[in-house]
Amino acid sequence: MKKFDKNKSSKTNKDFNDPTSEEFKPKVNWFDRIPYAVKALVLKYWFFGMIYFFFVMGIPNLDMTSETVIVGVALGILNDLVIYKILELFDSYKNESQYYKFFRSKKVYSIFINTVYGFIVGGLSMIFSFVFRYWIQNGTSLEVFDTIKWLFAEPFTFALLALFVDAIFIGIKDLCVYLYRKHISKKEENENYEI
Repeated sequence: MKKFDKNKSSKTNKDFNDPTSEEFKPKVNWFDRIPYAVKALVLKYWFFGMIYFFFVMGIPNLDMTSETVIVGVALGILNDLVIYKILELFDSYKNESQYYKFFRSKKVYSIFINTVYGFIVGGLSMIFSFVFRYWIQNGTSLEVFDTIKWLFAEPFTFALLALFVDAIFIGIKDLCVYLYRKHISKKEENENYEI
């Protein structure tokens, strides 16, 4: 067995604590170079498509209402228990994941809020999917319909619709938070000015 000799070691504690030393710098791999927005959107797109594939295409003979309820509840529960946690794992010290989550808390009521949110997003996405499918079915000629009849009845386009609806709701939430914080800071500034 080889013994460790302190005198022959080239690395000292000083080297590990020195930010300019080579050992202190974190190693960057290829995944860290991908922008956070790309990682978040691909993750959400994949999960939205997976939900449609397993719960709409995987369970046969469901009517529109049952499909909408199942997709909405599954979307809300997976948002809270899986998607938001993976987004937090991707997160760096900049807290970038807050811009891609609707509501996240460590309390129990978080799952209920996200289930209602998922029900709304999933329901609107399913309704848009049915409406677009109806327009395609009734608004195109028979030759065109035969080539695009699968459109909005498969996971890829549903995931795009769900991502679009999700982005709208998160954008509205972020705008409300921004306006509230701006109002509070203006109010505090006015109070400090009066004193």
